[in-house]
Amino acid sequence: MPKPKAPKYIRDRREPPRQSSVGQGKRWWTKRLLQFVLGIPAFVGFVAAIVSFLPKLSVDVSGSLRSQDPMGTVFYLSNDGVIPIRDVNVSCRADDIRTGIGQGVSGIGFMNRDSHADRLSPGHKMTLPCARVNVSGAVTARMTIDVSYKPAWFWWHRNEEFPLQAERAQGGIWIWKNIPR
Repeated sequence: MPKPKAPKYIRDRREPPRQSSVGQGKRWWTKRLLQFVLGIPAFVGFVAAIVSFLPKLSVDVSGSLRSQDPMGTVFYLSNDGVIPIRDVNVSCRADDIRTGIGQGVSGIGFMNRDSHADRLSPGHKMTLPCARVNVSGAVTARMTIDVSYKPAWFWWHRNEEFPLQAERAQGGIWIWKNIPR
């Protein structure tokens, strides 16, 4: 025996109410425009947050062991970012050191035990062992400090190079300046 059908007024109650199509075209357009307008600042804020957490390193001079020798300068690496960096390896590379008699050193890099740090916290500094080379009578000097490190919470290593050039000041004192990369 077939199942009896419910009366029409009961069947209509089971169906979801249909909305009229009057005004629907304007409503979806304003909703999409609002999402687009609010999505742009949200995206810019997300990108700015990511960029602010990238490591920021800098190399500067902390003093000199031998002021008359350009390689007697003591450098330090500073973590200016907001997250720590790990597995820091530093090497100093003499790009071009020339003496007054035409002799020179170029392309020699050196790294030793003091060139490694397990962790460099934000705001901390690491002294670099670049004062190991002793060149007397230098006239010009250029070198590059290579830094390899792993940002915290990441598995890959990053490499940064800091090119420097020495200029002789009055009195024979050497002043190192960063070369724009």
